[in-house]
Amino acid sequence: MPIDRTGVSCRKIVVSATLTMNPRALSALKLRAPMNFVASNLPADIDGSDNEEEVEEKKQKTKRFATPETLEEHLAVCTSCSIRINSLNPLTHSNTGTMNERPLVLLRLLRYFATRKERTLIFAASLDKAHRLTRLLQVFSRVEKSAAFDALEISRQMPQKERTETLRRFETGACSVIVCTDSMARGVDLESITNVVNYDVPVYAKTYIHRAGRAARAGRRGCCYTLLRSDQVRHFKNMLRRIDNSFVKTYKYTSDDLKVDLNAYIKSLDLLKQVIGIDSNGDYVSMDHARSKIQSIVSEWMNKEKSKRELRKKLGLE
Repeated sequence: MPIDRTGVSCRKIVVSATLTMNPRALSALKLRAPMNFVASNLPADIDGSDNEEEVEEKKQKTKRFATPETLEEHLAVCTSCSIRINSLNPLTHSNTGTMNERPLVLLRLLRYFATRKERTLIFAASLDKAHRLTRLLQVFSRVEKSAAFDALEISRQMPQKERTETLRRFETGACSVIVCTDSMARGVDLESITNVVNYDVPVYAKTYIHRAGRAARAGRRGCCYTLLRSDQVRHFKNMLRRIDNSFVKTYKYTSDDLKVDLNAYIKSLDLLKQVIGIDSNGDYVSMDHARSKIQSIVSEWMNKEKSKRELRKKLGLE
């Protein structure tokens, strides 16, 4: 055990929600005579009638990976469906389109969180997916102004100054949604986070624990929603079973619930093609410059739509 200059012994303490028991990984910490402490509630079925062996056995079964007791966990199974819309779908060039419900479920959740003035962290599987999702949400919130949320992204590709400013705006409420990857799943403690949304399902149980743990910290209440395709449900439930998690509830919705945002979502997808062009040269675009360009693109589209409506009205087509 190392001794400092004052003669006081120093102790190294490693704290983790998912501390590995792998000897090779632990050896890198260079611990001497290490002791392992597990902080968790005792199993509820321990009572005075148990002998010492029974108590110890039940303690061993205590969950190694646990989410906070103040965290509500939900999963939403998002299927592909055919929905008739009022305008032409640019993806299928018809008035009937087949699409996965996941983006529409996310929009429904974000609208609900906005009414409660709650802030949300959304996890995507990669930097590219996080970036495209952020741009889509930024376009949607300008096409459908009643959405009442604003999204920013945060990634290791951003300059430190921009990352700091993004977190500052999130903490002060200037933006209510941050889209990120698993680089934000560890070591970040933002008191303002109420909700975590796994837009892309985590592959490993550790990843799920770290993502969900961004909410409901230090006794605060929070929620975690995981959006699943039909073919991902079995893997996700098996993962929960392995960590003895039986607390995840099913988030229910109807197709009618999703139709509220459908037309605005389709329009946002069409505009997204232009918005992605902002980043096409490969150079980093500052968040304020990008937001200004997005607003310009959406405003131009709105003016064109207004002119079309006025022309149709003059021609007696409406």
